[in-house]
Amino acid sequence: MSDNKNKKIGRPRKGAIRRLPSGRLQAVVTLVDGTQRRLPRGGFPKGTSEARAREHALYLQEKADKLEPAEADSPTIERKERRATDRWVESWFADREARGLTSVPENRGHWDKHISEHLGDKHPRDWTTDELRALSLALDRKVQQGELSAKTAINIWGTATRMCDDAHRHKSNLIRCREDNPARDVRGPDRGANKAREFLYPSEFLRFMRCSLISQEWKETVAVAVYTFMRLGELQVLRWTDVNLDNRTIHIHRARDRRSGGVKSTKGRQARRIPIHPNLAPLLDAMKARATSELVLRLPSDRDMARGFRRNLELAQVSRVELFTVEETSRRIVFHDLRGTGITWHAIAGTEPLRIQQWAGHTDFATTQEYLATADAVGRNDFGEPFPEFPVSSSEPEFLSELSGAAFFTASNLRSGRDSNLENTEEFTAFTGDFEATEELTVGVESPKSAKLGELPETTDSRCQERSDPVEVALATAIGRASQAGEWSVVAQLARELEARRTAHAAPNVVELRPKKDTR
Repeated sequence: MSDNKNKKIGRPRKGAIRRLPSGRLQAVVTLVDGTQRRLPRGGFPKGTSEARAREHALYLQEKADKLEPAEADSPTIERKERRATDRWVESWFADREARGLTSVPENRGHWDKHISEHLGDKHPRDWTTDELRALSLALDRKVQQGELSAKTAINIWGTATRMCDDAHRHKSNLIRCREDNPARDVRGPDRGANKAREFLYPSEFLRFMRCSLISQEWKETVAVAVYTFMRLGELQVLRWTDVNLDNRTIHIHRARDRRSGGVKSTKGRQARRIPIHPNLAPLLDAMKARATSELVLRLPSDRDMARGFRRNLELAQVSRVELFTVEETSRRIVFHDLRGTGITWHAIAGTEPLRIQQWAGHTDFATTQEYLATADAVGRNDFGEPFPEFPVSSSEPEFLSELSGAAFFTASNLRSGRDSNLENTEEFTAFTGDFEATEELTVGVESPKSAKLGELPETTDSRCQERSDPVEVALATAIGRASQAGEWSVVAQLARELEARRTAHAAPNVVELRPKKDTR
């Protein structure tokens, strides 16, 4: 009877869930001392279903039931402060989401992983300058230990200072809660080494535009990116309705959202109009005449932009060392540097700095000044004139004439993998076929398989027939098939490989390539 009196009466606790102002779900568990705790701070990840949230709440409640009273005990004042801080932080996130700011996921991560451990136990109205200084020092230590990059530390500090500024000056009474800004006189994390900006010389741009091994789509993309110096996200959603070819202006007022794939406002939330350079106008006229889409450009995925751009620079034999070197104070050129290329060219050409700032969409003139400083340091040897005239279109690549006669493959170089410029793409595989099958070919013996693979014209040199490698025959056939199918990007890759290997082979060990004649 006495045992029954000591047993708890009622249903076992399962935990509860609540919905935060941001729309996220959060678990509410009851500790053994009767107090409640809301977990996790900031709520479950966005998109968590109610059923899944209840499962998490049950799991957290079961863990809380196993705690001893001493472990679960928490001062009442501290507990109330944490709840008040959580409410303020969630209101701050919700306000930024309502204003359409796309940095909220990063802000939330900064708070959860780095800021809350220093400021999370106090309401923002009670944050002190010393606590902000401690946060800055902690970020410096993480950078020194290799846990963060200097750029990430600066971004985290930016989130913390924005929270302090909003707590001081925000328009909403729910967020404004103090009369001063505790971060105003605090020095932020160290910025680390400042990496040099990379950009193309006009002479290198012309070499790129005149290279017949580069697709016309890539040439158009690079030309528009340089001459308009638009951001990648702005180029991805640029429509022909934004391009006024009569008045020679472009209206830039939208950008692509990398997270959702939708459309958002431009960086800085300011629309702008820029003039079309006279040397770009003929290209835009030609593009508009054959346009089949409302979008001006067809761009590959974000992931392929930098690598594809550098690969095409190599095809054009643009080999300046700075463009491909990675060091503490320098980095390889990326697609975004085409924007910097156009801005730097304007600075070198003597365009008024305020016009450059307006056309580039810089909210802070200090950003424009960085490009002006880069322009002052540029040497003029082999530089060329900014914004030169360039060919509007190129004909189909005559890869055999580009190679000035015979071009050659060897099986040993093909299998050297890492040094090869060939890309492992579906298009390449479709035309090269199964090379393992070609190993069954017997040198000097004619077989049905060799006849099927090599639709090459018969050569009169018997030594070439005797010594030809079956892999060489297959690759040569692949170039013929790709050219007939109009897959010029594949032809360009193969032709580049041929060009790099021509001088590495002796004359008796070659296979001459000729385009297949149309028998229709």
